[in-house]
Amino acid sequence: MNREEKLKTMIIKRFGTVKEFSRAVGLPYTTIRSILERGIFNAKLENVIIICKGLGISSEELIDQKDFVMENSLSFYNDYTHSKSPSLFDDLKDHSEIDKIELPDLIMGRYAGAEDIIFSRMSERSMDKLIPVNSLIGIKPVELADLENEDIVVYTHQTEQSIKYVYKIENKLILKPASHDPKFIDSVFDMTDTELNILGKIIIYIVEK
Repeated sequence: MNREEKLKTMIIKRFGTVKEFSRAVGLPYTTIRSILERGIFNAKLENVIIICKGLGISSEELIDQKDFVMENSLSFYNDYTHSKSPSLFDDLKDHSEIDKIELPDLIMGRYAGAEDIIFSRMSERSMDKLIPVNSLIGIKPVELADLENEDIVVYTHQTEQSIKYVYKIENKLILKPASHDPKFIDSVFDMTDTELNILGKIIIYIVEK
């Protein structure tokens, strides 16, 4: 299986169709189809980066074929999709109810086998332009210093709890939604705000039909 075949397999397993993936990452369907047919080395670098980001892999992993994991290998992760907790945010604080979910390493990419990743369901519409409600989401703990602009984070601050893009600008953290609902707005915090709790970042999401 060559790079393009593996790439298409990842897209289908994650998003169901190439068209759905196209909608999710904001690249024209014809562009992605051309890349799959003509090869990634004939594609614009910025388009390859967008595709990789949408799949949660690095461009180096895509280009260096030997870094692809075996298609039939599987790993287990902590699963809160059947939790009785009232919300995702309670799940991330309470580890008393833990099931296991089995996912192909091909889908997980560089995060395959990571023991600190948990899976839950997207429970709010703050990112519904990208991640529909009820999508399966993988969340990995992360330190503030390790966050990069446009990471998607799960956070709480006093009574606020949400899932948004994060941006570091000078000494501020700006949390931006990507929602069709205008009630979700930007939140701005000082980097030193001790009441801001980053519970983790979303490293993968799977849209289920």
